[in-house]
Amino acid sequence: MNKQYPDSWKQHIDPELDSTVKSFLRYLKIMKDFAHDGHLSKVNQVSNNSVMNSPGWTSHYSQNFMEDVKKIDPTKISFLNDIIAFAEPTSEPDKFYNRMRQMAAKLPAASNAYYLMKINSIAERFPAKYFNNTVSHDESTLRPALREISSAASSLMCTYMFQEIDKLLSEDCGVNPFENPVFANLFLSSFFSMMSQIANKNSINELLAKGDNESICKAVRIDKTVLNTELVKKRIAEETLDRKSTFLDDLGAASAEEGLLDETHHYRTYMVLKVFWLTGINTLGHKDLYYFLCSCGLTPPNYPDGIRKFLERNIYPIYGK
Repeated sequence: MNKQYPDSWKQHIDPELDSTVKSFLRYLKIMKDFAHDGHLSKVNQVSNNSVMNSPGWTSHYSQNFMEDVKKIDPTKISFLNDIIAFAEPTSEPDKFYNRMRQMAAKLPAASNAYYLMKINSIAERFPAKYFNNTVSHDESTLRPALREISSAASSLMCTYMFQEIDKLLSEDCGVNPFENPVFANLFLSSFFSMMSQIANKNSINELLAKGDNESICKAVRIDKTVLNTELVKKRIAEETLDRKSTFLDDLGAASAEEGLLDETHHYRTYMVLKVFWLTGINTLGHKDLYYFLCSCGLTPPNYPDGIRKFLERNIYPIYGK
């Protein structure tokens, strides 16, 4: 029997957000299995590229995200069309507000009511003329408005996306988007880059752009598909000729690590807070936040001191208090 926790947090944020987080946590398990399927444990496997050349072992870190999204069959994963349309750049705030309302209408009643209230409040306080009046608004006054809008938009899009993925994974539907290699790789590379930001303060792309051996190993610890990038293949070939180099040993050790998908040391709580912080949970008091995390199936640091110290050490330095 599932333990019931106080739900006062539902008065302040999307009352269905815990369901979205639970979906996210389920997909972490999928990502863990994907990333470590056939992971390398011996240095000779690294040097001869046997695993990297196996079918299906791909990396999307050098690809164009939106172009890859458009390759996916929309008849099987139709909600991606909604995501693409929603994210289309526009200089008209009213048009974007209407996009948000249209997406909110596709959510359950409680979530829909919450987002409509949120969107209408934002639209009333920050109409189009607010952004057009650049004379009276410098960056310091515009930033809070843009942050509130992006917070609501990211929360809405994330909730909708996980809702639609859950539908596809239901028993009655028979369509698993993760069976589509393009979708799986895009989904995974996006979240692994987020995890890299948590651990290294650099995305996977940024680590690869640095190009040094240490940065490459940091990237591999998080996502094994990095081994299939041309940069890493070339580096393996170069370092194989250098008898004094320890790179292959370091790379072999990094490829065998579990990385940030280990479920110990509050990693899941860490990732949930990092991903969902600006979806509204940043407005919760420590007690409501603690019970929200418990409702998501997590075991967060204890309230009150544990959760406070955890936020001060890991979240406030990123987003501010």
